Amino acid sequence: MPEVKHLIMAFQSNLKEEVVYAINTLLLFSVNTEAPFLFSQYPYAIESIHSYLSKNYPPKDIFSLECIRTLTNALRNLLMNHKNLQAVLESDLLEILFRMFEEKVDREITRNVIDIFSSLTRVGLDFN
Repeated sequence: MPEVKHLIMAFQSNLKEEVVYAINTLLLFSVNTEAPFLFSQYPYAIESIHSYLSKNYPPKDIFSLECIRTLTNALRNLLMNHKNLQAVLESDLLEILFRMFEEKVDREITRNVIDIFSSLTRVGLDFN
């Protein structure tokens, strides 16, 4: 999917316009129930999100704050699909999510991270 390749490169570029594109694309994928976005199909997506968050957390300005709020919201949505849980658990993304939870820089980010961790606790349950 060309949008996913663009998304990955956009997060890695850290250019404002590209980051906005990447976050909006990920947000659209996160609410698409017809063709769900699966991290297992796009393993570099998690790496690029981690890379972006590592560079921009804690947020240095209002733009970064809004981007991180929206990105954690999209991640929360994507983890509603149980097929995405294991990929996130096996990624480096957890480390920065734990930092976000511990530091509580922003109420909305913290709430999204709590929802993410709540979703991750479902791993191991029978979803058949």
